[in-house]
Amino acid sequence: MTHRERVLAAVNHQPVDKFPTDIWAVPEVWEKLQVHFDTRDTLEIYDHLGIDGIMGIAPRYVGPELKKEDHYYENEWGFGYSLQKYQGGEYYEQTFFPLADAETIEDLKAYQWPDPNWYD
Repeated sequence: MTHRERVLAAVNHQPVDKFPTDIWAVPEVWEKLQVHFDTRDTLEIYDHLGIDGIMGIAPRYVGPELKKEDHYYENEWGFGYSLQKYQGGEYYEQTFFPLADAETIEDLKAYQWPDPNWYD
């Protein structure tokens, strides 16, 4: 099966030759993979690793301005991300969970859900 055939079959609950795979990696891992395989082409790296590479697309956000500070930002869902520094590099991790304390339906009603009109 091709990568595309495998992913589409899995999505449609049809038999596959092997389970579709994907990879999520921090920038430091991608840099090492690019050096190891001597390419900056993500799809070429996927092929070297036998990864199906489930790609996504998303509409452009055009809604209200989002909170952005030095080393912290929030997305349209209100999730907060802080810059975390590690021995091998740095990247953003989710550190604020806006519904973490929600316990009632009223809590959910009070939450600022994203508006579909915020997307182009």
